Amino acid sequence: MSTDVAKDYKSMLEVAYKYSNYAKFVNSLVIDFSSTTEELLSSISDVLKTIAGVSESASEGAEGSTDIASRISEVNINSNEVLKQVFKTKESADRLKNDF
Repeated sequence: MSTDVAKDYKSMLEVAYKYSNYAKFVNSLVIDFSSTTEELLSSISDVLKTIAGVSESASEGAEGSTDIASRISEVNINSNEVLKQVFKTKESADRLKNDF
C-alpha cells in the first residue's frame, strides 16, 4: 500500500510539474498575444489618423476648387461686362467720328 501511495504521489507531482510548465507556456503565449494586440492597436490608430488627415486635405482641396470656380465665374461675368462697355465705347466713338 505504501508503494502505491508513493507511486501515485510521484505521478501526481509529475502531472503538477507538467501542468505548471504548460501554465507558464500559456502565460507566455497570452503575454505575446497582448503585446501583439497593443502593437496592432497602435498601427490601426496611426492608419486612422492618416485617413483623417487625407480626408481633411481632400476637403480643403475641394473647398479651394470651389473657391477657384467661383472666382473664375466672377471674372467671366466681369469680362462680359467689360466687353459690353467696349462695344458701347466703340459705338460712341463711331458716332463721334460720323458727327465730325
